Amino acid sequence: MLCLFYFIFSSFLDANILQDAIDNAPEGSILRLPAGIYKGNISITKPLTIIGKEDGVVIDAEGKGTVITIKSSYVTIKNLRITNSGDRHENLDSAISIAEGKHCEISNCVIDDCLFGIDMQMVSNSIISNNKITSKDLDLGLRGDGLRLWYSNDNIIKNNSLVKSRDMVVWYSHGNEIVDNSGEHGRYSLHFMHAGKNIVKNNHYKFNSVGIFFMYSKDTIATGNTVRSSLGATGMGIGLKDVSNFTLKDNSIIYCAQGIYIDRSPFEPDAKNWLIGNKFLYNAEAIHFHSLSENNILKIMLF
Repeated sequence: MLCLFYFIFSSFLDANILQDAIDNAPEGSILRLPAGIYKGNISITKPLTIIGKEDGVVIDAEGKGTVITIKSSYVTIKNLRITNSGDRHENLDSAISIAEGKHCEISNCVIDDCLFGIDMQMVSNSIISNNKITSKDLDLGLRGDGLRLWYSNDNIIKNNSLVKSRDMVVWYSHGNEIVDNSGEHGRYSLHFMHAGKNIVKNNHYKFNSVGIFFMYSKDTIATGNTVRSSLGATGMGIGLKDVSNFTLKDNSIIYCAQGIYIDRSPFEPDAKNWLIGNKFLYNAEAIHFHSLSENNILKIMLF
């Protein structure tokens, strides 16, 4: 049964009336929120949609814990500002935490003053799109990750902006499409570990320590990405560490200390990596081979 709830209040709410509405709503309900500040630390444990029906809908955790925790499939969060999480790394205090769900959507949200942005654990077939994400105003190493995929497969991560978070990480996660995102003033704009069969396309990264780093991964395509001005004497565009069967095609790497860093890749016996049509402009080094690296096929490179 589909139910629509329209809230008629707009001032700050001491009691967690939003949590009460969530608890009382039947599965599949749509909650449309008018402008106002709603108390955070809410938990969603059933299929549900929460939409800000106008600008100025704020979910505020008042500096404690995670703002929105999702432990269900078929949950949609749209058009909200999500702010002011706790600051505990050991608790992964986040704007949104999703665990063991599928077919969820987080879109058109502004996330700020949250230690971690969107934390996805064992989430599949979901969409994260058109979100603007920043961490807390801390030194780089003390911030949380803007987007975090852990054992999360077959998701679409599209057109998100991460500014002044720490990393975007994709760990033990396969079959994801990471497209048209941007990242600035972070550490690793995009960091893969033990991940395979992902597509990384048309992303734009600048003023980070590292653009894209692939570790212990395989069977991935990275195409049409632009990495600019990775910072410092070791600022890196794209890194390959112990990876096999990779295609890097039509990427542009500009004003970095190292364009592409290759370490013991390909890693698997009889495997190859293909670097085709990439552009290296105004870097200190175009390609840096570290340790034993053979069977990389380089074609039509512009230096």
